[in-house]
Amino acid sequence: MVREARRLPRPLVAGLATAGALQAAQGAAPGAVRAPAPVQRGGHARTALRGHGGWDPAGADSRYPALDFEALEGDVEMLHEEPPVWLVHDFLSAKDCEALMQEGRDECRPEKVYEGSFVVYDEERLWPLALTAPLCAGSAYYFHGGDPMAAAVGFAAALAMVAGLKEAVRWYLADVAGAGGRGGARFLGRKWQLGPPLATAAQGARARLLERVTALCRVPTARWLEPPFLTRYRLGEGQDAHLDSRERPGPESPPAARESFVAAGGQRMVQCLCYLNDVDIDSHGGATTFLKGDLAGLRVRPRAGSALVFCTAFADGQEDARMVHFAEPLRGADEVEKWIVPVWSLEAEHPDWRQWEEAPVSYRCELVKK
Repeated sequence: MVREARRLPRPLVAGLATAGALQAAQGAAPGAVRAPAPVQRGGHARTALRGHGGWDPAGADSRYPALDFEALEGDVEMLHEEPPVWLVHDFLSAKDCEALMQEGRDECRPEKVYEGSFVVYDEERLWPLALTAPLCAGSAYYFHGGDPMAAAVGFAAALAMVAGLKEAVRWYLADVAGAGGRGGARFLGRKWQLGPPLATAAQGARARLLERVTALCRVPTARWLEPPFLTRYRLGEGQDAHLDSRERPGPESPPAARESFVAAGGQRMVQCLCYLNDVDIDSHGGATTFLKGDLAGLRVRPRAGSALVFCTAFADGQEDARMVHFAEPLRGADEVEKWIVPVWSLEAEHPDWRQWEEAPVSYRCELVKK
């Protein structure tokens, strides 16, 4: 089921507000909770949320990280109210989208290759399980006094067991591990690092992208963002169900897990998924689709320049397990493509931005002269 998005008129900005603020604005009786309403200020509309560093005086739903849609110029659609999901139109210009895609086509930047971070289902590695079939047949033949029928039944039962086990492994990787986002989310596509600065037309686009996400998420600088990657999907490519939040290590977690969490900037708080081109999801797939609870069935169509925004974690840094989603595989024509730049705000400053500012490898494009 595809849910229809509720479009908010320009420059109306959607957000969450406290129940008290809504009651005051709408004249509701105490205890009544109504749909979120924007607050008009100086010709612009904004609903402020709690900041990373404290409360906004306008009041907000304290469960979620800060967002400031007033900092943006594009229209905003609230696709879902609880949990909140927004679509920001004209987040990037058509020129900036094209410049970023061209960098990917030119392969100017180093490519990110997943090795060990994601589980890949390789059926050939399960071949030793087939040895159970003759073993079962031999055992049945022995225990039934040399009965060939018993041996045949044992052989068939073992083959059925092996086939069932293979499907169980496939199901676990695709639906259980993937839905939990714990290493089972299989990615098919290509990713390129969006740093360091290059002497290309995309340099300005990259800077504007970082500036707008920084303003939207109300973080001090771009160092509170996870260094993003340019992503391209082609025919048959997508990403299985996953969470983009991180599992927070507990007191009993190994030291290595805690160190890795801190080294990544802690929790991913807000996702800003920037679409760089249009994709007809009815003909070619490619939608961003949510799967759990009230969000189940929400499909978001990629439109050039728009940005899908949602909170991957609560304000206290605990992951929001309701935000399971996947990138539908592309289908249809061989030339179909989907280009995106996902960006996450972090609960702490990213401790290592050297990959963003230095050149770790040789580039096919000229670096910006400092």
